[in-house]
Amino acid sequence: MKTQVASGIRILPISYSFEVEDAVINAQREVFDHFGLTINQEVDPIPHGVWLGKKSLDILDNHHDKFDMVVFFDLDCIPLTKHLYNHLVSKTILNNNSVCGIEQTCESNQSNGHIYAGPACLAIPKSRLQEVYRFYQRLSFVEDKYSDVAQRFTYDCESIGIPMDFLRVTSCADPRWRVGKTDTMFGVGTTYDKVIYHHFLIGREPWRRPDFVRVCNNVIRSDSQR
Repeated sequence: MKTQVASGIRILPISYSFEVEDAVINAQREVFDHFGLTINQEVDPIPHGVWLGKKSLDILDNHHDKFDMVVFFDLDCIPLTKHLYNHLVSKTILNNNSVCGIEQTCESNQSNGHIYAGPACLAIPKSRLQEVYRFYQRLSFVEDKYSDVAQRFTYDCESIGIPMDFLRVTSCADPRWRVGKTDTMFGVGTTYDKVIYHHFLIGREPWRRPDFVRVCNNVIRSDSQR
C-alpha cells in the first residue's frame, strides 16, 4: 500500500467501499489525485465495521514499519484542500498523539448523545492503535446497541485515557442529525474544518451516488479556477 509524508509523518490513507459503480470510485480518486494526495481504495463486501477491524490488524501485522498514522476514509468522503494530511497531523500526532475523526453522533442507538470519531475520515496514530490492541487484545469497530460503526473504538480510547479530537462541522447542505446535545447539525453534504467533505448515505440511498459524482467534479473545477 502507498503512503504519503505530511509534516514529516508517514500517512497510510485507506478508503473503504462496498460494491458500487466504477464512476463513484473513480470520482473519489480523481479528487485525491487533483490535490496530490495518496489514497488506497479497497472494495470489500464485508460490513464496514468488520472491515475496519480486519484492516487495522492487517496493517499492524504486515505494514507496521511503513507508516506512522493510518487515515480511514469512506468512499463518499473527499478532501477540499491539498493540505488535508498536514491538517490531520496537526490534530493528531502534533496534538498529544490524539485520535481524530469527524464529529458524529448516532441517534438510533442507546449511546445517549455520545460524540465519537466517525469513520468517514478517521486518523489514528500507529502508537495509539497498538496501545488499544495491547490493552483489549482486540480492535473493535463493529456497531451494537450502544455503538455505530467505529463508535466502539472511541469508547475504547476514552476508557484508557487516549485523547480524542474532532473535525468540526463547518457547513451542511441537508442537516439531519444533531451532534451530541449541541445545536450543531450534520447530514447529507457536510463539510468539516473546511478541509473534508462527506456526502453520506450513498449506500442506503443509491440514487445519491450521481450527486456525489457531481460534487467531486465541482470540487475539482472550482479549485482549478482559483
